Amino acid sequence: MKEILNKIKTFFINIGKSISSKIDMEKVKQFFSKYWRYFAVAGLMILLILVLYKCTGQEMGAVESTEAETETEQPSAATFVLDSQFEQDAYEQLNTLINNYFSAYAAGNIEELEKYAYPISDKEKSYIGVCSQYFENYQNVVCYTKHGLTEGSYFVSAYYELKFYEVETVAPGLEFFYVETDENGNLYVNNLYSAYNRERMEEEMDPDIYSVYVLYGQQEDVQAIRLDVQERYQAALSSDADLVNMLSSTFPLAVEDWKNSILAIEQAEAAGEAPAAESTEQTTQETEAATEEQAPVEEDHSQENVTSKVRITAEGSVNVRQEPSAESTRLGKASGGSVYTKVGEEGDWVQIDFNGVMGYVTAEYVEDVVE
Repeated sequence: MKEILNKIKTFFINIGKSISSKIDMEKVKQFFSKYWRYFAVAGLMILLILVLYKCTGQEMGAVESTEAETETEQPSAATFVLDSQFEQDAYEQLNTLINNYFSAYAAGNIEELEKYAYPISDKEKSYIGVCSQYFENYQNVVCYTKHGLTEGSYFVSAYYELKFYEVETVAPGLEFFYVETDENGNLYVNNLYSAYNRERMEEEMDPDIYSVYVLYGQQEDVQAIRLDVQERYQAALSSDADLVNMLSSTFPLAVEDWKNSILAIEQAEAAGEAPAAESTEQTTQETEAATEEQAPVEEDHSQENVTSKVRITAEGSVNVRQEPSAESTRLGKASGGSVYTKVGEEGDWVQIDFNGVMGYVTAEYVEDVVE
Protein backbone atom coordinates (compact mmCIF):
# COMPACT_ATOMS: atom_id res chain seq x y z
CA MET A 1 0.00 0.00 0.00
CA LYS A 2 2.87 2.36 0.84
CA GLU A 3 4.45 1.66 -2.57
CA ILE A 4 1.21 2.57 -4.36
CA LEU A 5 0.95 5.85 -2.45
CA ASN A 6 4.56 6.72 -3.36
CA LYS A 7 3.88 6.09 -7.05
CA ILE A 8 0.77 8.31 -6.92
CA LYS A 9 2.79 11.02 -5.18
CA THR A 10 5.57 10.81 -7.83
CA PHE A 11 2.99 10.94 -10.57
CA PHE A 12 1.50 14.20 -9.31
CA ILE A 13 4.93 15.72 -8.74
CA ASN A 14 5.85 15.04 -12.36
CA ILE A 15 2.63 16.64 -13.50
CA GLY A 16 3.42 19.71 -11.45
CA LYS A 17 6.86 19.93 -12.95
CA SER A 18 5.40 19.64 -16.40
CA ILE A 19 2.97 22.46 -15.73
CA SER A 20 5.61 24.64 -14.12
CA SER A 21 7.86 24.24 -17.19
CA LYS A 22 5.06 25.77 -19.24
CA ILE A 23 4.31 22.79 -21.41
CA ASP A 24 1.68 23.44 -23.98
CA MET A 25 -1.61 23.53 -22.06
CA GLU A 26 -3.41 21.95 -24.94
CA LYS A 27 -1.23 18.90 -24.59
CA VAL A 28 -1.88 18.89 -20.85
CA LYS A 29 -5.64 18.93 -21.48
CA GLN A 30 -5.27 16.09 -23.92
CA PHE A 31 -3.22 14.13 -21.38
CA PHE A 32 -5.83 14.53 -18.64
CA SER A 33 -8.66 13.73 -21.05
CA LYS A 34 -6.88 10.55 -22.04
CA TYR A 35 -6.02 9.37 -18.50
CA TRP A 36 -8.85 10.84 -16.41
CA ARG A 37 -10.05 7.38 -15.39
CA TYR A 38 -6.72 6.69 -13.68
CA PHE A 39 -6.96 9.95 -11.72
CA ALA A 40 -10.46 9.03 -10.57
CA VAL A 41 -9.38 5.57 -9.42
CA ALA A 42 -6.37 7.01 -7.57
CA GLY A 43 -8.58 9.55 -5.78
CA LEU A 44 -11.05 6.90 -4.70
CA MET A 45 -8.24 4.71 -3.39
CA ILE A 46 -6.85 7.56 -1.30
CA LEU A 47 -10.29 8.32 0.11
CA LEU A 48 -10.93 4.64 0.93
CA ILE A 49 -7.56 4.31 2.68
CA LEU A 50 -8.25 7.35 4.85
CA VAL A 51 -11.73 6.13 5.84
CA LEU A 52 -10.53 2.62 6.69
CA TYR A 53 -7.63 3.89 8.75
CA LYS A 54 -9.79 6.28 10.74
CA CYS A 55 -12.60 3.79 11.47
CA THR A 56 -10.32 0.86 12.29
CA GLY A 57 -8.19 2.94 14.64
CA GLN A 58 -11.24 4.18 16.57
CA GLU A 59 -12.69 0.67 16.94
CA MET A 60 -9.39 -0.73 18.22
CA GLY A 61 -9.18 2.10 20.72
CA ALA A 62 -12.74 1.39 21.86
CA VAL A 63 -11.98 -2.30 22.39
CA GLU A 64 -8.89 -1.50 24.43
CA SER A 65 -10.90 0.94 26.54
CA THR A 66 -13.66 -1.59 27.19
CA GLU A 67 -11.17 -4.23 28.30
CA ALA A 68 -9.57 -1.78 30.68
CA GLU A 69 -12.95 -0.84 32.15
CA THR A 70 -13.85 -4.52 32.63
CA GLU A 71 -10.69 -5.13 34.60
CA THR A 72 -11.53 -2.17 36.83
CA GLU A 73 -15.09 -3.38 37.50
CA GLN A 74 -13.98 -6.86 38.57
CA PRO A 75 -10.95 -6.47 40.83
CA SER A 76 -9.25 -9.40 42.50
CA ALA A 77 -9.27 -9.80 46.26
CA ALA A 78 -5.69 -8.53 46.34
CA THR A 79 -6.60 -5.18 44.77
CA PHE A 80 -10.18 -4.76 46.02
CA VAL A 81 -10.76 -1.92 48.48
CA LEU A 82 -13.77 -2.14 50.80
CA ASP A 83 -15.94 0.91 51.41
CA SER A 84 -14.70 2.80 54.44
CA GLN A 85 -18.21 3.28 55.85
CA PHE A 86 -21.54 1.50 55.84
CA GLU A 87 -24.64 2.61 54.00
CA GLN A 88 -27.72 2.14 56.19
CA ASP A 89 -30.96 0.94 54.57
CA ALA A 90 -29.75 2.49 51.33
CA TYR A 91 -31.31 -0.01 48.89
CA GLU A 92 -35.04 -0.73 49.01
CA GLN A 93 -34.77 -3.93 46.97
CA LEU A 94 -32.05 -5.24 49.28
CA ASN A 95 -34.05 -4.42 52.42
CA THR A 96 -37.05 -6.24 50.97
CA LEU A 97 -34.89 -9.25 50.14
CA ILE A 98 -33.48 -9.57 53.67
CA ASN A 99 -36.89 -9.11 55.31
CA ASN A 100 -38.40 -11.76 53.03
CA TYR A 101 -35.51 -14.08 53.85
CA PHE A 102 -36.01 -13.69 57.59
CA SER A 103 -39.77 -14.22 57.29
CA ALA A 104 -39.38 -17.43 55.30
CA TYR A 105 -36.61 -18.67 57.62
CA ALA A 106 -38.65 -18.17 60.79
CA ALA A 107 -41.62 -19.91 59.17
CA GLY A 108 -39.47 -22.83 57.99
CA ASN A 109 -40.87 -22.28 54.48
CA ILE A 110 -38.04 -23.74 52.38
CA GLU A 111 -39.84 -23.31 49.06
CA GLU A 112 -40.29 -19.61 49.76
CA LEU A 113 -36.78 -19.24 51.18
CA GLU A 114 -35.20 -20.63 48.00
CA LYS A 115 -36.66 -17.69 46.09
CA TYR A 116 -34.35 -15.40 48.03
CA ALA A 117 -31.31 -17.54 48.93
CA TYR A 118 -29.45 -20.40 47.26
CA PRO A 119 -27.92 -22.93 47.33
CA ILE A 120 -29.41 -24.46 50.50
CA SER A 121 -28.14 -27.93 51.34
CA ASP A 122 -30.47 -30.72 52.52
CA LYS A 123 -28.90 -30.66 55.98
CA GLU A 124 -29.39 -26.92 56.31
CA LYS A 125 -33.02 -27.32 55.25
CA SER A 126 -33.40 -29.87 58.02
CA TYR A 127 -31.76 -27.50 60.49
CA ILE A 128 -34.07 -24.65 59.46
CA GLY A 129 -36.99 -26.97 60.16
CA VAL A 130 -35.77 -27.28 63.76
CA CYS A 131 -35.29 -23.52 64.10
CA SER A 132 -38.78 -22.77 62.85
CA GLN A 133 -40.23 -24.60 65.87
CA TYR A 134 -38.72 -21.90 68.08
CA PHE A 135 -38.56 -18.75 65.93
CA GLU A 136 -41.71 -16.66 65.87
CA ASN A 137 -40.47 -13.74 63.76
CA TYR A 138 -37.69 -11.24 63.13
CA GLN A 139 -38.39 -7.60 63.95
CA ASN A 140 -36.83 -4.17 63.34
CA VAL A 141 -34.42 -5.32 60.61
CA VAL A 142 -31.75 -2.78 59.62
CA CYS A 143 -29.35 -3.42 56.73
CA TYR A 144 -25.79 -2.07 56.81
CA THR A 145 -24.16 -2.49 53.39
CA LYS A 146 -20.84 -2.16 51.62
CA HIS A 147 -20.18 -2.89 47.96
CA GLY A 148 -18.93 -6.38 47.06
CA LEU A 149 -16.30 -7.56 44.61
CA THR A 150 -18.52 -7.46 41.52
CA GLU A 151 -21.02 -4.94 40.26
CA GLY A 152 -24.37 -5.37 41.99
CA SER A 153 -22.96 -7.32 44.95
CA TYR A 154 -22.95 -6.29 48.62
CA PHE A 155 -21.53 -7.23 51.99
CA VAL A 156 -24.48 -6.94 54.36
CA SER A 157 -24.62 -6.90 58.14
CA ALA A 158 -28.31 -7.20 59.02
CA TYR A 159 -29.37 -6.20 62.53
CA TYR A 160 -32.53 -7.86 63.81
CA GLU A 161 -34.50 -8.55 66.97
CA LEU A 162 -35.58 -12.17 67.17
CA LYS A 163 -38.86 -13.05 68.90
CA PHE A 164 -39.07 -16.55 70.40
CA TYR A 165 -42.36 -18.28 71.03
CA GLU A 166 -43.60 -17.71 74.59
CA VAL A 167 -40.66 -15.43 75.42
CA GLU A 168 -41.58 -11.78 75.86
CA THR A 169 -38.19 -10.14 75.34
CA VAL A 170 -36.66 -10.11 71.85
CA ALA A 171 -33.02 -11.09 71.33
CA PRO A 172 -30.93 -8.59 69.33
CA GLY A 173 -28.63 -10.21 66.77
CA LEU A 174 -26.51 -9.55 63.71
CA GLU A 175 -26.37 -11.74 60.60
CA PHE A 176 -23.97 -11.52 57.66
CA PHE A 177 -25.12 -11.94 54.05
CA TYR A 178 -23.32 -11.80 50.73
CA VAL A 179 -25.88 -10.47 48.26
CA GLU A 180 -25.44 -10.63 44.48
CA THR A 181 -27.43 -9.66 41.39
CA ASP A 182 -28.66 -12.38 39.03
CA GLU A 183 -28.82 -12.19 35.23
CA ASN A 184 -32.32 -10.70 35.43
CA GLY A 185 -31.20 -7.85 37.66
CA ASN A 186 -32.74 -9.31 40.84
CA LEU A 187 -30.87 -9.45 44.14
CA TYR A 188 -30.41 -12.78 45.93
CA VAL A 189 -28.51 -14.11 48.94
CA ASN A 190 -25.51 -16.22 47.97
CA ASN A 191 -26.07 -18.86 50.64
CA LEU A 192 -22.55 -20.26 50.38
CA TYR A 193 -21.61 -17.53 52.87
CA SER A 194 -24.38 -18.22 55.38
CA ALA A 195 -23.46 -18.69 59.04
CA TYR A 196 -24.42 -22.34 58.64
CA ASN A 197 -22.02 -23.03 55.76
CA ARG A 198 -19.22 -20.81 57.10
CA GLU A 199 -19.12 -23.00 60.22
CA ARG A 200 -19.66 -26.41 58.62
CA MET A 201 -18.00 -25.87 55.22
CA GLU A 202 -20.43 -28.26 53.51
CA GLU A 203 -20.17 -26.27 50.28
CA GLU A 204 -16.97 -24.73 48.85
CA MET A 205 -16.72 -20.94 49.03
CA ASP A 206 -14.94 -18.63 46.60
CA PRO A 207 -11.53 -17.91 48.21
CA ASP A 208 -11.49 -14.30 46.94
CA ILE A 209 -14.89 -13.48 48.43
CA TYR A 210 -14.08 -15.24 51.69
CA SER A 211 -10.73 -13.48 52.07
CA VAL A 212 -12.42 -10.09 51.62
CA TYR A 213 -15.11 -11.19 54.10
CA VAL A 214 -12.37 -11.77 56.68
CA LEU A 215 -11.02 -8.25 56.03
CA TYR A 216 -14.56 -6.93 56.25
CA GLY A 217 -14.88 -8.39 59.74
CA GLN A 218 -11.75 -6.55 60.84
CA GLN A 219 -12.95 -3.07 59.88
CA GLU A 220 -13.56 -0.73 62.78
CA ASP A 221 -17.14 0.15 61.90
CA VAL A 222 -18.05 -3.54 61.51
CA GLN A 223 -16.56 -4.31 64.91
CA ALA A 224 -18.33 -1.30 66.42
CA ILE A 225 -21.72 -2.60 65.25
CA ARG A 226 -20.95 -6.07 66.59
CA LEU A 227 -20.02 -4.69 69.99
CA ASP A 228 -23.16 -2.55 70.07
CA VAL A 229 -25.34 -5.57 69.24
CA GLN A 230 -23.52 -7.65 71.85
CA GLU A 231 -24.28 -5.04 74.50
CA ARG A 232 -27.96 -5.02 73.51
CA TYR A 233 -27.99 -8.81 73.58
CA GLN A 234 -26.53 -8.91 77.10
CA ALA A 235 -29.01 -6.28 78.25
CA ALA A 236 -31.88 -8.40 76.90
CA LEU A 237 -30.59 -11.48 78.72
CA SER A 238 -30.27 -9.60 82.00
CA SER A 239 -33.90 -8.50 81.77
CA ASP A 240 -35.64 -11.80 81.07
CA ALA A 241 -34.94 -15.19 82.69
CA ASP A 242 -37.13 -16.91 80.09
CA LEU A 243 -34.85 -15.62 77.32
CA VAL A 244 -31.80 -16.88 79.21
CA ASN A 245 -33.39 -20.30 79.57
CA MET A 246 -34.28 -20.39 75.89
CA LEU A 247 -30.79 -19.49 74.70
CA SER A 248 -28.79 -21.45 77.25
CA SER A 249 -30.89 -24.61 77.51
CA THR A 250 -34.08 -25.17 75.53
CA PHE A 251 -32.90 -24.33 72.05
CA PRO A 252 -29.33 -25.69 72.40
CA LEU A 253 -30.77 -29.03 73.54
CA ALA A 254 -33.05 -29.15 70.49
CA VAL A 255 -30.10 -28.43 68.20
CA GLU A 256 -28.01 -31.07 69.95
CA ASP A 257 -30.78 -33.63 69.39
CA TRP A 258 -30.87 -32.64 65.73
CA LYS A 259 -27.10 -33.03 65.38
CA ASN A 260 -27.17 -36.43 67.07
CA SER A 261 -29.91 -37.66 64.75
CA ILE A 262 -27.94 -36.45 61.70
CA LEU A 263 -24.83 -38.20 63.02
CA ALA A 264 -26.77 -41.41 63.64
CA ILE A 265 -28.04 -41.42 60.06
CA GLU A 266 -24.55 -40.79 58.67
CA GLN A 267 -23.06 -43.59 60.77
CA ALA A 268 -25.83 -45.97 59.73
CA GLU A 269 -25.27 -45.13 56.07
CA ALA A 270 -21.52 -45.67 56.46
CA ALA A 271 -22.21 -49.09 57.98
CA GLY A 272 -24.66 -49.96 55.22
CA GLU A 273 -27.57 -50.14 57.64
CA ALA A 274 -29.67 -47.35 56.11
CA PRO A 275 -30.48 -46.15 52.59
CA ALA A 276 -28.02 -43.60 51.28
CA ALA A 277 -30.89 -41.31 50.39
CA GLU A 278 -32.26 -41.12 53.93
CA SER A 279 -34.77 -38.29 54.00
CA THR A 280 -33.83 -35.18 55.98
CA GLU A 281 -37.55 -34.76 56.50
CA GLN A 282 -37.46 -37.89 58.68
CA THR A 283 -34.60 -36.30 60.63
CA THR A 284 -36.71 -33.24 61.30
CA GLN A 285 -39.65 -35.39 62.38
CA GLU A 286 -37.43 -37.29 64.83
CA THR A 287 -36.21 -33.99 66.27
CA GLU A 288 -39.76 -32.73 66.60
CA ALA A 289 -40.70 -35.88 68.50
CA ALA A 290 -37.71 -35.44 70.82
CA THR A 291 -38.80 -31.88 71.66
CA GLU A 292 -42.57 -32.45 71.54
CA GLU A 293 -43.06 -31.65 75.22
CA GLN A 294 -41.20 -28.34 74.96
CA ALA A 295 -43.05 -25.11 74.22
CA PRO A 296 -42.67 -23.99 70.58
CA VAL A 297 -40.16 -21.18 70.91
CA GLU A 298 -37.33 -19.65 68.94
CA GLU A 299 -33.61 -19.13 68.97
CA ASP A 300 -31.33 -16.20 68.35
CA HIS A 301 -29.98 -16.61 64.82
CA SER A 302 -26.54 -15.54 66.02
CA GLN A 303 -26.49 -18.41 68.50
CA GLU A 304 -27.24 -21.23 66.07
CA ASN A 305 -25.22 -24.35 65.35
CA VAL A 306 -24.23 -24.80 68.99
CA THR A 307 -22.47 -27.68 70.68
CA SER A 308 -22.09 -26.01 74.10
CA LYS A 309 -22.05 -22.61 75.75
CA VAL A 310 -19.27 -20.77 77.54
CA ARG A 311 -19.25 -17.69 79.73
CA ILE A 312 -16.58 -14.99 79.84
CA THR A 313 -15.25 -14.76 83.42
CA ALA A 314 -13.09 -11.62 83.06
CA GLU A 315 -14.10 -8.73 85.35
CA GLY A 316 -14.00 -6.26 82.48
CA SER A 317 -13.61 -7.67 78.97
CA VAL A 318 -11.30 -10.01 77.08
CA ASN A 319 -9.88 -9.72 73.57
CA VAL A 320 -11.28 -11.93 70.84
CA ARG A 321 -8.57 -12.91 68.35
CA GLN A 322 -8.82 -14.09 64.75
CA GLU A 323 -6.32 -16.90 65.42
CA PRO A 324 -5.30 -18.71 68.65
CA SER A 325 -2.45 -16.32 69.34
CA ALA A 326 -1.98 -13.14 71.34
CA GLU A 327 -0.27 -11.67 68.28
CA SER A 328 -3.25 -12.34 66.01
CA THR A 329 -5.63 -9.65 64.77
CA ARG A 330 -8.18 -8.56 67.36
CA LEU A 331 -11.77 -9.01 66.24
CA GLY A 332 -13.24 -7.18 69.23
CA LYS A 333 -13.83 -7.50 72.96
CA ALA A 334 -16.11 -9.93 74.80
CA SER A 335 -17.60 -8.50 77.98
CA GLY A 336 -17.34 -10.34 81.28
CA GLY A 337 -20.43 -12.43 81.97
CA SER A 338 -21.41 -12.70 78.28
CA VAL A 339 -22.29 -16.13 76.92
CA TYR A 340 -21.13 -17.51 73.55
CA THR A 341 -21.35 -20.67 71.53
CA LYS A 342 -18.25 -22.79 71.96
CA VAL A 343 -17.00 -24.11 68.62
CA GLY A 344 -13.81 -25.88 69.68
CA GLU A 345 -10.50 -25.73 71.54
CA GLU A 346 -6.91 -25.26 70.43
CA GLY A 347 -4.22 -25.37 73.08
CA ASP A 348 -4.86 -22.66 75.66
CA TRP A 349 -7.51 -21.06 73.47
CA VAL A 350 -11.26 -21.59 73.10
CA GLN A 351 -12.93 -20.92 69.75
CA ILE A 352 -16.30 -19.16 69.98
CA ASP A 353 -18.96 -17.86 67.64
CA PHE A 354 -18.38 -14.14 68.11
CA ASN A 355 -21.57 -12.67 66.64
CA GLY A 356 -21.33 -14.74 63.48
CA VAL A 357 -17.52 -14.73 63.18
CA MET A 358 -15.24 -17.46 64.50
CA GLY A 359 -12.79 -16.07 67.06
CA TYR A 360 -10.55 -17.19 69.91
CA VAL A 361 -10.34 -16.21 73.57
CA THR A 362 -7.87 -17.49 76.15
CA ALA A 363 -9.19 -20.45 78.13
CA GLU A 364 -8.12 -18.65 81.33
CA TYR A 365 -11.16 -16.34 81.05
CA VAL A 366 -13.74 -18.94 79.94
CA GLU A 367 -15.96 -21.34 81.81
CA ASP A 368 -18.56 -23.84 80.62
CA VAL A 369 -22.19 -22.89 81.16
CA VAL A 370 -23.85 -25.39 83.45
CA GLU A 371 -27.25 -26.33 82.08
